[in-house]
Amino acid sequence: MAPIKTIEYFRVKPRWLFVKIVDAEGHVGWGEATLEGHSQAVEGTLNGYITRFVGLEAEDIEHIWQLAWRHSML
Repeated sequence: MAPIKTIEYFRVKPRWLFVKIVDAEGHVGWGEATLEGHSQAVEGTLNGYITRFVGLEAEDIEHIWQLAWRHSML
């Protein structure tokens, strides 16, 4: 397993936000984070997640999900 090295996002007009996650071994994962009409709010949330998730083991999906879901307001 390798830790998450970088998380970045890309706004694609008119409404999409794509997220790129790269681990320390160079593996890349892509996802989409969209909330219709609220892309700036999603970007703010992603900024918080980036500081929280970089360095965590990329394959520990359940732990990352629990942090995002259960501790989203911390």
